[in-house]
Amino acid sequence: MRTTKERRVLNSYAMRLKQRIIVGACIFIAGALPYLYTVFRYKQHNWAPLTYPIVLKPGIIESPYFRSDLNGTYLLSLVLDTMPDLRREDCLIGDDFPTGSCKGVQRILYFRWKVVRSSAQIIQSGQYDHAWSSGSGDVEAGIGGFEGRRGGWQKIVLNVTQNASELNATHPRLQVEAHGRYWEKWIIYGQFGFLLMIGVSVPALIWILWSLNFHRRQET
Repeated sequence: MRTTKERRVLNSYAMRLKQRIIVGACIFIAGALPYLYTVFRYKQHNWAPLTYPIVLKPGIIESPYFRSDLNGTYLLSLVLDTMPDLRREDCLIGDDFPTGSCKGVQRILYFRWKVVRSSAQIIQSGQYDHAWSSGSGDVEAGIGGFEGRRGGWQKIVLNVTQNASELNATHPRLQVEAHGRYWEKWIIYGQFGFLLMIGVSVPALIWILWSLNFHRRQET
């Protein structure tokens, strides 16, 4: 049976433990909040509302209707798997860069495109002329852009004018995504927030666990 003095000491340890847990929890939450906030803001939007597989053959191709959930610029592109001969693939889709590098390989990708609202209004249209390229494992051929409206429904219509079946082996798909200026900042903020959480919240959690273990040993 513990003496009065021992009970007072244990009560003092318990009070200090409670204070440490409260302080540690506050530090943990403060360190985690910026990261959790950026994740929350990033998840609020569907940044890529359409990815639709297509077959590149002459004729009309229509995507399903998709919903834009912000007022701003959306980019339309054709995404393809990477062929073993990447230089040839670039030439087939019209990416002659540097100029003159596609001698002996003819471009085969030709189509007109338009973005149509559910009200049948044409938002944007044009002739595919390889607006840009990007790649992170896939080949992305830029088609164009349009201004979306929050809650708006639209579809993509292509009129393919030449047989481009050689590209069908690359599983072509139409992709619509919000312009990078809307979402890239949240990726950057999230990276800083994650580092802050690692540097602040993790040590705070370790401190709480150490305090609990120390108190447990004092009781035995």
